[in-house]
Amino acid sequence: MAASSDQKMPMFDPKSMTFAQYIDDVFEIKSWGFDWDANKKLKQLALILPTGWCTKVFRDIHNDNKKSYDLLKAALIKEIDRTDEKRQTAASDFHKITQKPGESIDDYGHRIYRKCEEAYPNFAKGNRSELCAHRFVEESEKVINRKSTGDQADNVDGITA
Repeated sequence: MAASSDQKMPMFDPKSMTFAQYIDDVFEIKSWGFDWDANKKLKQLALILPTGWCTKVFRDIHNDNKKSYDLLKAALIKEIDRTDEKRQTAASDFHKITQKPGESIDDYGHRIYRKCEEAYPNFAKGNRSELCAHRFVEESEKVINRKSTGDQADNVDGITA
């Protein structure tokens, strides 16, 4: 019996299970029931993830001409199931971020915001903006303190000469 072409796979929900669990417990079982071959499963992997997730993984596999279901599945599991670890690292980096020598205030602010988005993707935009403002002020205070004690400003564009 041929499987209907309109059969759809449920979207992956990271709140309910890991991606590896989803693949084993949902995707593999349903795709077997739908009688999908490896090519059909390969195409469907892109449809079960929220837009924008793992774009780099898809692009790398496409660019390497290594399009196979097993390769993409393994790469996605590796990438997605490390999300919490990556967020923890990003959160740690966010709280340590400093302005690089020669970096403009604008570029520094954008870098702070991008790191905040990595670390706290579920926060509302206003909350992330507030976190970024606090981080910027913290670093500015350090620079002002260094300048007031006679040390060089070390940036935030010199905190006014």
